[in-house]
Formats: sequence, C-alpha cells, structure tokens
Amino acid sequence: MTKHIIVIGGGLGGISAAIRMAQSGYSVSLYEQIII
Repeated sequence: MTKHIIVIGGGLGGISAAIRMAQSGYSVSLYEQIII
C-alpha cells in the first residue's frame, strides 16, 4: 500500500518536501493557493 502525502504551499519548502517525498516512494499531492 502506497502512503499518500498532502503538501500545502508551493513555495521553496513545499516543493522541496514534495519532491523528496516522491523520490522516497510516496504518492504526493501539492496544493497551492490560486488568486483570482
């Protein structure tokens, strides 16, 4: 069973964390605020 990680925030830290978790074999969802 693959564990799923949710990262909130697409700044430098969020993207770095998402990449590292994906490289470690986790399924990753990255969410960023959209300004309309």
